[in-house]
Amino acid sequence: MRAGKVEQRHVLDALRSLTVDGRLLFVTRFVRLFAYGALSVVLVLYLVGLGLTESATGVLLTATLLGDTDRAVRFHHARGAHVAER
Repeated sequence: MRAGKVEQRHVLDALRSLTVDGRLLFVTRFVRLFAYGALSVVLVLYLVGLGLTESATGVLLTATLLGDTDRAVRFHHARGAHVAER
C-alpha cells in the first residue's frame, strides 16, 4: 500500500473514533468556514454594487487579510511568551 493511502486510512480511522462532541466541533468549524467564504463573496458583490472598482475591492480585502494575519502572529507570539514564563 502506498504511504498516502496508509495516512488516509489513519485519518479516517481517527475521524470514526471521535466522540459526539468531537464530531460536533468538526461540523461547527466547517459551517463557520463555509460562512466566512460565503460572506467574502457577498461582501465583494456588495462593495462593487456600491461603486468600488474591482481593484479597490481587491486592495481592501488584501489589507484586511494582512491585518488579520498580523494580529494572529502578534497574538501567537504574545501567547508563546506568556506560556514560556510559566
